[in-house]
Amino acid sequence: MNDQERVQRTDDLVVEIMDIPRVDGHRGNEEDAAVTPAQRPRFSPRQRRWQLVVTSGVVIVAIVLILASSVSARNLVLRVFVPPTPVVTPPLPSDINLFYIVGTPNWGNAFIDGRVVLHLPAVGVDQPLQLSRGQHELQWIAPPFLSQQCTISIPLPAASDGTGTCSLHEAVSLPTGTSAWVIRFNESLLTLPDPTRVSLIEAAQAVLDTQQSTDVVQPGEYYGYPTRNAAYSVAQQPLRARLRFQLQTSQTGDKECMLDGRNPGESCILVGQDCRIFCANPTLSILSPAPPAGAWNVLAVIAPVWDYTTLDNHVIAQNQLDGTGGVGYDASFLPLSITWTGTSWHVKAYYDNQSLSLYGDPSCDPAQDTVQSTPALRTTEVDTSALQWTYLPGSVHAMGCLVTASPIVIPVGTPASVPIPTAYCLYRFGLLVAINNLAHRLWPWLPVADTYEQHVAMRLLGKST
Repeated sequence: MNDQERVQRTDDLVVEIMDIPRVDGHRGNEEDAAVTPAQRPRFSPRQRRWQLVVTSGVVIVAIVLILASSVSARNLVLRVFVPPTPVVTPPLPSDINLFYIVGTPNWGNAFIDGRVVLHLPAVGVDQPLQLSRGQHELQWIAPPFLSQQCTISIPLPAASDGTGTCSLHEAVSLPTGTSAWVIRFNESLLTLPDPTRVSLIEAAQAVLDTQQSTDVVQPGEYYGYPTRNAAYSVAQQPLRARLRFQLQTSQTGDKECMLDGRNPGESCILVGQDCRIFCANPTLSILSPAPPAGAWNVLAVIAPVWDYTTLDNHVIAQNQLDGTGGVGYDASFLPLSITWTGTSWHVKAYYDNQSLSLYGDPSCDPAQDTVQSTPALRTTEVDTSALQWTYLPGSVHAMGCLVTASPIVIPVGTPASVPIPTAYCLYRFGLLVAINNLAHRLWPWLPVADTYEQHVAMRLLGKST
């Protein structure tokens, strides 16, 4: 190949670079000239935006279809993307959210959801409290007692006594025709911290100890100390008998409590509370004089105990339960009025038989128990009439209790000058003895009083007249 042919072939390989017209018909600038056709984007910006919208829509539809196959996932999607439909709450019935709060002792404060209730409405007297819909926390704080709290939800389920931990077992009718629940916070020995509980028991026992008394068992008198051959003893020499009242705070055992000489059928429980650990007194109106303002008024449980010694202090028996054979009579209720000074307890006991006829007198309670628990005494009739029993305590508890029984119905036409047949007995040192001939005829199995016991009975009878 000569030089001329080489030049011609070279000329055939020359490529002319020309500007490519733009889509809008204009020629490109120098920057456009620097970009080759292979480097240019396939789609315009507008086309790319539409492509993004279509692709996103396809992805969302695919996700929804997948999630729709699961109930839980479908509910999640609905909660996130579909706003809930507003629910119209109907107004609460007026007798469902009305409440009274009752707490003891009365120096305590009630709180609802952390806010103190400045004035607690009196049950059946003031308008009750009205609670809004939702759950509420109720609290009772009465130092030095431990705080108590419970919860309640409004509205209450129709088929139960409520939700939460508040006890709803008591309701009162209102003059408006509606009802209100009563929520009670009752303190007891169990809601006290250990040191203050011990100090209260000691303070109450100290008050009971002021009522202890002594009398002399004369030679020949009966007293309730069992021997090998009998359920009682006969004094061979003068004995000093000391009667004291022991606070009963143990919840173990089957001891029963007497109310007006009768067992209420619920052991020592009144109005759902165990009075051995102090229960709220439901009969404050009979206390005389009235308890001091701001006092904690409770019923305690006590039992009489005897100690017998010779006059030179030789012990015959100690801690002898009152009752024939040492079995011991059932315990009784005693009203107490208690106040807290911030550092110590003050306790007052109510023994007055005249103002406390419901609870009797601690020196006559065992006599009532003996009569009520002995069918041969309780069912006796005189002149076809049932007997009316009365109990007269002595000037000191250890002296005893005079028991009388007379017909309830006097035959028509009986002259006023004819004395009513009356049987006299004396309950003394833990057993019942017959004083007069009628008592001995009606109940020949009772021990017969000696001269000194008859003298004691006459003293008690003179005290009553």
